[in-house]
Amino acid sequence: VTGTTLLPKPGPPGVTYNLENKMVNFRWRRTTSDLGSIMYSYLLTLTETACGPDTSAGWSTWSTWSTFFTWSTWSTNTSLSVPTVPYSTMVLSVKSRSEAGEGTAKTSSVTVPAEGE
Repeated sequence: VTGTTLLPKPGPPGVTYNLENKMVNFRWRRTTSDLGSIMYSYLLTLTETACGPDTSAGWSTWSTWSTFFTWSTWSTNTSLSVPTVPYSTMVLSVKSRSEAGEGTAKTSSVTVPAEGE
């Protein structure tokens, strides 16, 4: 039996920065809606660039594959409390995988505003 194997296709993650409570908020979605019960695992990496803290700070790289699961809409919001530097850029990348292989990473970013802006 032959057929087309569809790779998981995450949409670009939605990322916002809340200056008031110093939180980065993000969520992501699976854009392929016809894959039924195929299970997915997502790899999330959050980094701060341009004058940001050292990546050894712990929060800045979150790079373990999630457990396998399915969904067809936006994930729940996830927040990280992060030490930030004004005008630094938060970059969130999401990459999915299934039995068919790994999907292409999608990336979004948000720039941290200066205090008072």
